[in-house]
Amino acid sequence: MPCTDLARVVSFYTTVLGWESADPASTPALPGAMEGTDAVHMFKSAKLSGAFVKMSKPEGVAAVADAANPAKTSVLTSFYVAGIEETLKKVEDSGGRVHVYVFLKS
Repeated sequence: MPCTDLARVVSFYTTVLGWESADPASTPALPGAMEGTDAVHMFKSAKLSGAFVKMSKPEGVAAVADAANPAKTSVLTSFYVAGIEETLKKVEDSGGRVHVYVFLKS
């Protein structure tokens, strides 16, 4: 998952979704493996493992507002949670915004 601030993204996903990740300040990240990346910092949850990739420049991360620019594609990530309203409150309390709201009732 591309980002520009490892500490902020780790704090956000730990608070909102309970993902486990070491503190970026005390755990060295892996060096960026691709051009335009500075570091890779791993995370995990019960059913998911992945990495936050710190981009060298902010323009390396496409925002939803860039979706009209075909040269940049933003990441559209979906998460299944036990309680949508409680999770959305955590998102907002942690400084996040919901760009696409889809509620699927099973």
